[in-house]
Amino acid sequence: MSAIQTVQDAIDWIHSLVPLGIKPGLQRMEWLMERLDHPHRYLKFIHIAGTNGKGSTAAMIARVLDEAGYDVGLYISPYVERFEERIMLNGRPIPGEELVELVNRIKPLVDELAETEWGPPTEFEVITALALLYYERHRPYFVVWETGLGGRLDATNIVYPVVAVITNVGDDHQHLLGSNRLAIAREKAGIIKNGVPVVTAEEDPDVLALFRDVCREKRTTLYEPGTHYRYERLEPTDTGERIHFYGPYRELRDVEVGLKGAHQAQNAATALMTLELLRQFYAAQLDEDEPIRRGLATVRWPGRFEVLAERPLVIVDGAHNPQGAEVLAQTVRERLAGRPVHLVVGFVQNKEHEAFLRQVVPLAQTVTATAPAFHKALPAEETAALVRRLAPGKAVDAVPDAAAALQHALARAKPDEAVLVCGSLYLVAEVRQAVQERKGVGS
Repeated sequence: MSAIQTVQDAIDWIHSLVPLGIKPGLQRMEWLMERLDHPHRYLKFIHIAGTNGKGSTAAMIARVLDEAGYDVGLYISPYVERFEERIMLNGRPIPGEELVELVNRIKPLVDELAETEWGPPTEFEVITALALLYYERHRPYFVVWETGLGGRLDATNIVYPVVAVITNVGDDHQHLLGSNRLAIAREKAGIIKNGVPVVTAEEDPDVLALFRDVCREKRTTLYEPGTHYRYERLEPTDTGERIHFYGPYRELRDVEVGLKGAHQAQNAATALMTLELLRQFYAAQLDEDEPIRRGLATVRWPGRFEVLAERPLVIVDGAHNPQGAEVLAQTVRERLAGRPVHLVVGFVQNKEHEAFLRQVVPLAQTVTATAPAFHKALPAEETAALVRRLAPGKAVDAVPDAAAALQHALARAKPDEAVLVCGSLYLVAEVRQAVQERKGVGS
């Protein structure tokens, strides 16, 4: 078997595992960990699950820990700019040469596993194993560890964290996680471990009751919003949010957050509660306010109500489910009040597209339906047909190529208007690249 030589070859090999799809269960991860000498046992994880907000919350926690002087890993899914950013250390993606080296280390095991009763691992399982090998080598003090899908049977659940976070529970991925919110909540609660404290931003009484039951069974504490911590959202700034945070151990007043939207204020409060647990129970050096303030004020997270150009305004947002669409719509009303919006929207399959569109289409003067360059993308014409049915008379066009769809929307928009791109992080990634390549976008 010849060794993989280049970064692109390594990434192509990883992506070649995509047709294997999603295969819930930890048997393949356990098999890999045993043969790799259990790299996850040497690391301290903050494990984060949730329907929405987990990426932003993870970024906030990692940024503050970095400002406090800690070496910190950040594992995310999916990426926005390039593959290597899925595995971050101190804000920098895994170097290409190390990715190639680790792929060559794990590839023989992948081939061997394929011959067992468990079958070949999925793309996500292999990336998760690569991340664990990388972090074991560099031994960051903390690893902020985002789930891929659900929790209980997710590949990331191989770890035993120091804190678990469940941001919220929505109706996403019902075909895999369950037909109602409680079934989905039960899957996400699978990251809760014996004695490991849990932070949640969830407020639904039935979901909270389920989380409490699981925490009682696991003999641990659930930190709930409104009961154990709360926040007050202040007047937003041009660059983000401002909040007062009230925790069980201290208050932090007038904290700036470098991400936009009311939901980011909530994510910041969830991150602050998590950081407080690290300070109280794991001796994290966070007694001084300044690293916390600097970290939250300077956090950046691509594709979250991100402004890419000004005239016309071009905004990309990774909202891709009805709950995400709801908070996106709220942010648009706050941030773009009175400004005409031209929507570019595209989806992957197995999503609640109609419920998503009901939230965002009323905000738009025109709609350009497109499709991300992803093997499970919903065709642009199907998205356009949905929009036409929901909003008869709305100006709707289907442009399958994402970069061309952006150009189409820009041609419709006046300099003082806005183009909003949403529906899939894969679409956001393509549009960001198109903008960066200066395909006709104004300055």
